[in-house]
Amino acid sequence: MEYKHLIEKLEYLGYKACFIENVNEANQIIANAISKDERISFGGSMTVAELKLKDYLDQNGYNLFVENEHISRAEIMKTAMLSDVYILSANAITKKGEIINLDGRGNRIGASAFGPKKVIYVVGINKIVDTLEDGIKRVRNVAAPKNAQRLKMRTPCAVDGKCHDCNSPDRICCAFQINLKALMGKDTYVFIVNENLGY
Repeated sequence: MEYKHLIEKLEYLGYKACFIENVNEANQIIANAISKDERISFGGSMTVAELKLKDYLDQNGYNLFVENEHISRAEIMKTAMLSDVYILSANAITKKGEIINLDGRGNRIGASAFGPKKVIYVVGINKIVDTLEDGIKRVRNVAAPKNAQRLKMRTPCAVDGKCHDCNSPDRICCAFQINLKALMGKDTYVFIVNENLGY
């Protein structure tokens, strides 16, 4: 398997890692890592959206904590720290197993680093890079501009698709998180899906 070395490296670093060959099986395999009594929150993720993972979990009786008419997006971000399971993607992952995310508000960084006892990363193969430097370049010049465009932010990268290291009030890349290994005190899963997913 082409990605066997990465899975072995992630497991060595303390993650529970799995390569999912068939995208059609991804939701079921991910759901098997969660029990139905665990409260689940999500980081903003096009990968999760493209897999329709929330719909799958909801339709199968899992306990989702999501935005609705009674709970604002800001409140969701805060209470994600108190959930049992936090599901997100990564902006990049290196062949050494370094997981890279860039954040505007810090909600994904906060919840994935501390709080929930279980963190689940769902990552498409398009996000795998050779080195940490490559990962940072990918985040700045692929993930961040595309997210800025999607969110209709008024930033230079939303216009031309490349990082200007701007000082815009709408800048969504304010803090990097680089996980060198699985964090202490929590179960962290990394599911690599054999598909180009998200940004």
